[in-house]
Amino acid sequence: MEGFGNYHALHLGSTREQVLMNLGPPEGPAQSNDWRYSRGCTCELPEFFTISFKNDRIAKVVFAAPAG
Repeated sequence: MEGFGNYHALHLGSTREQVLMNLGPPEGPAQSNDWRYSRGCTCELPEFFTISFKNDRIAKVVFAAPAG
């Protein structure tokens, strides 16, 4: 996977701290293992995406857009 986020600086294995520094806080609580971001961030990604963490590192990223 190529990088994503601002300046494509994030990738699988990036830490929670790196995500916060790059994208800012998620829409929901930052204590959960799944963080959701929407187009409101400056990362020029699809409509929204979810970052899933395991052991405080990115384990999965799901990019999505509304149906239609």
